[in-house]
Amino acid sequence: MALDAGDPNAGSGMGKDIYDAVNAALKDSIPSAQLPDAQKGWQKLSAAIAQGVVSHLKANLQVSVGGITTTGTLGGDGKTVKATQDAPVSGQVQ
Repeated sequence: MALDAGDPNAGSGMGKDIYDAVNAALKDSIPSAQLPDAQKGWQKLSAAIAQGVVSHLKANLQVSVGGITTTGTLGGDGKTVKATQDAPVSGQVQ
């Protein structure tokens, strides 16, 4: 799955998930007359946070896998398959 920051209004992707959490946590503490304005601000803030997180991960994420052991039916013989990766992998996040 590719990382998706979402749109500038936090209507999709990670921005929407962040907005939904912020809104659920804070909406009851805001007077109802002020809630729509607060929610617009939370949407912009959530979208900015999501964009920052996705940009940071894309620029800095490294994946290192080692010592993975899995039992499978490679070739139908039920033998244990061991996969090991000794060097970190970077640049693989979309």
